[in-house]
Amino acid sequence: MNLPSKKSLDILNRAFVVDMHMDIGIELEKQRQKGNHHVLNNDYLEEFREGRVKLVIAAIFIENQDLPEKALKVALRQVSAILKDINECQENFMVVKDWEDVESLKKSNKIGIILSFEGLEPVGDDLELLNIFYQLGVRGMGLVWSRRNAAADGCTFEPVERGTEGGITEFGLEALKFANNNKMIVDISHLNDIGIEDTLKLVEAPLIASHSNSRSIHNIKRNLTDDQMKKIALNGGIVGINAAKTIAGDKKTANVYDLFKHIDYMKSVMGSKHIGLGLDLCDKLKKHNVDGLSNEGDNSFDALNSHREIIILIELMVENNYDDKEIENILGNNFLRLLETIMS
Repeated sequence: MNLPSKKSLDILNRAFVVDMHMDIGIELEKQRQKGNHHVLNNDYLEEFREGRVKLVIAAIFIENQDLPEKALKVALRQVSAILKDINECQENFMVVKDWEDVESLKKSNKIGIILSFEGLEPVGDDLELLNIFYQLGVRGMGLVWSRRNAAADGCTFEPVERGTEGGITEFGLEALKFANNNKMIVDISHLNDIGIEDTLKLVEAPLIASHSNSRSIHNIKRNLTDDQMKKIALNGGIVGINAAKTIAGDKKTANVYDLFKHIDYMKSVMGSKHIGLGLDLCDKLKKHNVDGLSNEGDNSFDALNSHREIIILIELMVENNYDDKEIENILGNNFLRLLETIMS
């Protein structure tokens, strides 16, 4: 692709870019175990600034090897690592816990971070533990990763041998009620189809699928059906485009053009007001041998090399006659609208 146009650069420079899913928790915890500090400034700040990223949802994720005994310990260590690193880098980063923080973020030059569960394994089936994490600043709740826990069943990436899949459990329902009562963001990415249907019926507030693509474009269960996307949109929710190659298309060759295919198709299904970015960029994690990330030579896990390449997505939208407003909405304003609805 040629150099981006002035129009695309102008849109990027005006935009409030939001990434609704990034595995910052596991990265910072592992880096700090090695004695590294100021990781956000040293490893993230430059690419965030170049991509005009203003707000990120930082996932708290537990690897299979730490289940079940270490789940709570590891999650607390991840929360601690995020909060400590933000404090060390407070001239550039801040925690976002409520709408007042968002309003403050808009007026500052800082980058906001929202803490969110990617699976409720750390709390088991104990609502008091969920409350403790809330008191620590966690404001997002994905009930599951792609496995079964006390709240619900996850959608697996590949077929696995197990019993009949279930929907939202009794504890999962209590967790959803807690989220509603405390203005938390509910995230349905990684839920199985039954769980998604249950959640759409049980939750009145707008939902996010923070990092999911279209099943019609790439037919895997981690992606959403047209009907699911329409229901999410009807509820005022948002789906974040996932840049993981395995979610976007071919696990070896998927690229930014595949991501745009998902955006364009999802726009036709539910409108541009219900699309965001949830890029799930994981190449930084390969050095830690994280579950599910193959480290096969130089092969990238991500269809975008970094947030710097958001400009390429913008250029593709411009070339395909998206207007400035809807591009800015997809980049972040849609998520801000949802946050205001939930948190204010």
